[in-house]
Amino acid sequence: MAALQTLNWAIANRDTNALGNALVWDASARARAEAIFAAAPDAVRQKCGTIDDVIYDWWLNNSTPVAAGRVLSQIEEGPNEATLLEQHVYTDGRVRENTVQFQRDQNGSWQQVITLPELMPKVLNDKSTAIETGK
Repeated sequence: MAALQTLNWAIANRDTNALGNALVWDASARARAEAIFAAAPDAVRQKCGTIDDVIYDWWLNNSTPVAAGRVLSQIEEGPNEATLLEQHVYTDGRVRENTVQFQRDQNGSWQQVITLPELMPKVLNDKSTAIETGK
């Protein structure tokens, strides 16, 4: 739960160092996301830099601010893996539940596992549109 709080704090405070330390890619998801990024237009790749920069920018600049959150359940998948069912109440009034995976790194810190490369086409499309419109 503390790792989820840290992640949400990093997003709310736009702290890319804390955000980067709170996340880890699932290896197969990263490979698929890298392939999608490699196929993006040159202007997008040049503007974005790396796949990590794309994800950080998207979370920091395009996610709806969270007004409140809570953990509904926590399942220990093993000594170094856990899954949380969490609920966010957004500032626009929406309520959403998400299943979030975490794993413990070699230093004992918990990190959210990025498992959704299918977000990449949407994120890169948003980036392409922003670059084309100068936003």
